[in-house]
Amino acid sequence: TPTETPTEAPTDASTENPTATTTTTPAPAALEAVLQAYGSTGCAEGAPVTSVAECQAAADEFASFSYVSSGNYIGYPSGCFVYGYGNIYFSTSFSDSSASYAAPICKAAARTKPFTITLVNTGPADQYVTARIRGIAATPRAASWDIP
Repeated sequence: TPTETPTEAPTDASTENPTATTTTTPAPAALEAVLQAYGSTGCAEGAPVTSVAECQAAADEFASFSYVSSGNYIGYPSGCFVYGYGNIYFSTSFSDSSASYAAPICKAAARTKPFTITLVNTGPADQYVTARIRGIAATPRAASWDIP
């Protein structure tokens, strides 16, 4: 028979009719990843991506990019970065070096109104990349996108 009051600690005693418990975990907030300029270090806009999990979430926001791995990548930007044509890595190195075929990925700063994204000198991957920012698809080689 079920107990009338809860016990202070779990016991091995079973009940005839266990009660189903449902736990709801809220979905994590969208990261809103921002690709920085190729050959740069740090975040000119926004904040650094500080974990592998955030870097993997950032990779999910870009349609043509895919997360590869993490490691101590000396000679590349620290934290999350895209290399070449869409491979994303997370570097645990503190060297924070620039590389012409690497671009840091950062978390977007909070915004309060609509804005336009304009790509300037995006580097070698611009002709192959279809960026997706907050679910809005962008066509390759476009100059700018209006974000509501």
